[in-house]
Amino acid sequence: MTFLAPARLLLVVPLLLLVVLYTVMQRRRRRYAVRFTNLDLLDAVAPQRPGWRRHVAAGLAGLAALAMVVGLARPVAEMTVRSETAVVMLAIDTSISMEATDVDPSRLEAAKTEAIAFVDELPDDYEVGLVAFDGTARVLSAATTDHDQVMTAIAGLTTSRGTAGGDAIGAALSAIEVALADDSTIVDASLSAAAASAATNDDTTTEPGFETTATIVMLSDGTTTVGMPIEQAAEAAAAAGVPVSTITYGSAEGSVTVENQTIAVPPDTETMAMVAETTGGTAFVAASADELRAVYDDIEAKVGTTTEERELTLGFVSAGLGALMAAAAAAFVWTARFL
Repeated sequence: MTFLAPARLLLVVPLLLLVVLYTVMQRRRRRYAVRFTNLDLLDAVAPQRPGWRRHVAAGLAGLAALAMVVGLARPVAEMTVRSETAVVMLAIDTSISMEATDVDPSRLEAAKTEAIAFVDELPDDYEVGLVAFDGTARVLSAATTDHDQVMTAIAGLTTSRGTAGGDAIGAALSAIEVALADDSTIVDASLSAAAASAATNDDTTTEPGFETTATIVMLSDGTTTVGMPIEQAAEAAAAAGVPVSTITYGSAEGSVTVENQTIAVPPDTETMAMVAETTGGTAFVAASADELRAVYDDIEAKVGTTTEERELTLGFVSAGLGALMAAAAAAFVWTARFL
């Protein structure tokens, strides 16, 4: 928790002085009471002594003052807020390396199973789309609330040569732009400008293009070999304000056989981590179907959420007023005074 007006916390100092003064006065009061050496006389003078109850009102009043001081300092805290609507684009690697069987029954088959389960668990009003990439990147399903359509497209994925990771991010960005084209929450900056700027290494910065939550979830096991460099694509996503959460898929023991040659296909963890870091997404690593399932569960809990700073002034002031009213009630009931 931070404060927009931290200097106002200095008001705690006089409050602490009042606490010290109250403590001193209570000690002096006890010393004065000792002068009544005749206990019968003390009982006659004060037959019903409130004891600990007389401190309740003062304590509640002190808490009320402290809460109001904190409220005056305008506290703010970061909170995770779930969007009412979101666009999620899946980008799934369909290069030949996805035929590796280090993940049972193969990388691609396990990836398809878990991706379908992921889409099935997303809220019905979230728009989901699919990009497949090997030698080229193809939008197999535009962002839609028809999740069955997306799951059918995932089930039909097949492999081919090449890994166009950068083009996949670019295609996903374009699909997000189309999905939000009629959304009144789009601000002046455009994804197309951001992508063009990154592709040409233009130093012009572009503000995030969306207020509506948009996310790309990219699963890949290899290094980009064709098309736009993935570094430029990551810069385009960052400029557009679209995080890319990456899943580095497969184990170091993975291999495929191409034209009677066995080729090792270890996952490229560093590149995928770079994409996530550049775009503000989260990097995951999955070397098995179980790990991939856990990753998708984690992503599902986070997708469609944003972190916002919320001011807590009203809450602290309300708590202070409540404590003050409770102090007045306690004093009235036990001492017949309001405070």
